[in-house]
Amino acid sequence: MTGHDEHNTPDYLWDRSGQPDAEIARLEALLRPAAFRARPLVLSDPAAERRAAPPQPTRGNRFTIAPRFLAAAAALLLAAVGALIGRGNASPAWPIQALGGTPRIAQSAVRAPRTLAVGQWLHTDSASSARLEVGTLGDVTVGPESRVRIKTSTRGRKVLELARGKIEAFITAPPRLFLVDTPAARAVDLGCAYTLEVDDDGAGVLHVTLGYVALEGSGYTSTVPRGASCAMRPGAGPGTPHFRDADPALLAALTRIDGDAPGAADLATVLERARPRDALTLWHLLPRTRSADRGAVFDRLAALAPPPDGVERSATLRLEKPHLDSWWQSLPY
Repeated sequence: MTGHDEHNTPDYLWDRSGQPDAEIARLEALLRPAAFRARPLVLSDPAAERRAAPPQPTRGNRFTIAPRFLAAAAALLLAAVGALIGRGNASPAWPIQALGGTPRIAQSAVRAPRTLAVGQWLHTDSASSARLEVGTLGDVTVGPESRVRIKTSTRGRKVLELARGKIEAFITAPPRLFLVDTPAARAVDLGCAYTLEVDDDGAGVLHVTLGYVALEGSGYTSTVPRGASCAMRPGAGPGTPHFRDADPALLAALTRIDGDAPGAADLATVLERARPRDALTLWHLLPRTRSADRGAVFDRLAALAPPPDGVERSATLRLEKPHLDSWWQSLPY
């Protein structure tokens, strides 16, 4: 692991080489009183020790002072690590590596070492691919026949635009730091790995392999967990998330519901073929279903994944956010 800032703090954290970041130095100073100090082993008479021992601390002292100190130390450590992550990703340009063929930035072939600057378009043809390093947050593999560019690259936000093609992202950043814009929706990384594909018409599909991704657009948000997928269309935003192992009849009906020509029986098919795991799909259908049909969605969802205490039917049918959010937290997937 090598450092990316002027202090080489990541190396310092491993082997104390280089100069520490000011925040790390401050944290060390605060924790120094609790540092380990080697002492020689001295054997004594246990009986004499017991006679000379002072009164034992009360239960309150023993169980309240230490946790408070540990909690404060943990909070300081998290703050320092968070600050370090932000500083380690301040460079606006991202290193790029050709994985095959001849990826191009504008008309120039990518030759190592090379970086992609904000606003520059990276193009791959049918025989080429490339990897982008998103600072210390992870990497993005750009597949063949793709077109991407960096829209924003600051300490607090990284935004990549996928105009066409396919990317595979593996990101370990805090939630909502890494985003991908497409013609149909924005993919908001919540700490995960996923693939994102966009066709020539701007429609696309998201497949999540680790963690969660939120797709946002056209007034909708679809939260997609590991093992699930979600389609999206320009002007319509993200569709309804679903697990890829769902019943084929459910998937076909859901495609029509999310499209322009849903059939009268499609909602009934989804409700009938849904498993407890498909509560993910039914929960997302609640706000997307007309009010006359929403009760049927509620009842089937409640049968598959009973709502927790405090979630009321009438309030949920009115799409009151606290009730929807509480139910979401208890879904069985």
